[in-house]
Amino acid sequence: MNLKLRNKLILSYVLLAIIIIGIISLLINFSVRKNFENYIIDEHEQRVSDIRNNIRHSYVQNNGFDINDIEHIGIKAIEKGLIITVNNADLSPLWSAMEHNAGLCEAMIANVKKNMFNHYSRWEGNYTEDTFDIIVDNAIVGTINVGYLGPFYFNEEELYFLTSINRVLFYVGFFSMFLAILIGIIIANGVTKPIETVIHHLNNMHDTTISEAPNNFIKTLELKALYDSAQTLQKRIGEQEKLRKQLTQDMAHELKTPLTSIQGQMEAMIDGIFPMNTERIGSCFEEIIRIKTLISEIESLSLLENSYTELNLDDFDFFKLISIVAQNFETELIEHQMTMNITLGDQYNPKSYEHFYGDADKIKQVFINLLSNSIKYAGDGTQISIILNNYNHGDYLIQFKDNGRGIQEKDAPFIFERFYRADPSRSGNNGIGIGLTLTQSIIQKHMGKIELVNTEGVGTEFNITFPRTLSQKQNTNRT
Repeated sequence: MNLKLRNKLILSYVLLAIIIIGIISLLINFSVRKNFENYIIDEHEQRVSDIRNNIRHSYVQNNGFDINDIEHIGIKAIEKGLIITVNNADLSPLWSAMEHNAGLCEAMIANVKKNMFNHYSRWEGNYTEDTFDIIVDNAIVGTINVGYLGPFYFNEEELYFLTSINRVLFYVGFFSMFLAILIGIIIANGVTKPIETVIHHLNNMHDTTISEAPNNFIKTLELKALYDSAQTLQKRIGEQEKLRKQLTQDMAHELKTPLTSIQGQMEAMIDGIFPMNTERIGSCFEEIIRIKTLISEIESLSLLENSYTELNLDDFDFFKLISIVAQNFETELIEHQMTMNITLGDQYNPKSYEHFYGDADKIKQVFINLLSNSIKYAGDGTQISIILNNYNHGDYLIQFKDNGRGIQEKDAPFIFERFYRADPSRSGNNGIGIGLTLTQSIIQKHMGKIELVNTEGVGTEFNITFPRTLSQKQNTNRT
């Protein structure tokens, strides 16, 4: 049977409470009974000793046995569960409780048996007699027989005490059980309420409106982390939904613009408005190439993100490769009055860069994308720097910097998302927002990492790292 987590927690807590309370009650009951039995045995011995001393004291005071004193002592003994017989020195009977009042003695014995068997099912209840000498001035003047039910017995007061103890334990157990249920409900609610809230958020991922939890709503760190993760996930899904809608809009725009241009020119040529010459056909061809380029970019990203895509790995000169990329952009750099330099860091290791192991074409694409972005968005007059360096442990560190206007803080977390463009005005530029996504995928395929270090209004910096053991790891992947 499937139970709610709340009910399971309550039942588990109550069951644990029952076990603990039961064990504690048994231990207390056993300890009390055992100690009380020892106390009763000691008390019995003390009663017998008092009877002996009282009879001896009466003998000394009266220069002999006084029947009235003995009778008084004997009746008191019956009340305490003892049946005594006093004999002379020659063992002839002097006074016997059974002969004095047999009915009272039998009633006492029957009552003790009833009470003891009601509380102790294994109580032996054997009638036992102990004989003691009465000694005065070192002479035996008589004997006393003390009969009782053993090995121990409880009188009415003592049984009432034990019953009261058991009653108190019952009340304590009942109250503890009630308290355990109450605490179990409170704890269960404290655990399940946040989880139910998280489930509610997960079931309403389409709703991008996130309700923040009050500061004192969740006090358990793990549950708070779970709640925060659900909120983050919901926010990310909302952001992805916005990107999806933006993608639809951008794709429609990017495809509609060249198609509209082609359609207009073709209709004009068909209607005889424009002459059908090489220039007009070439213009249409350029728009077709533009559409093909957009589709190729999406296809390239899709292929690269598939785990089965292989890289064409080989040794190449890293410094030489990015130098070629920089030369290819010289015209655009001059056009935008931008400068670019490649510098070597303090821990630059020339041998590692001369024999960089990777896919040269893909790495080249990385820096083409970064340079293209800087030229498009950094602003005229920007200075671009590429710094080649190594970490102490030998990993590669490439820093790509510009001192342009930077990326707005609100856009920074999403720049590697496919089809994301930080500025709607960028839609006028070629591309659909997958350049940095493609760049990140290429770097990750080389087991590297790219991070944005952005200062809005000051410039943009990308830190790219590749592992020193890239060659060995890639060889392993290929096999």
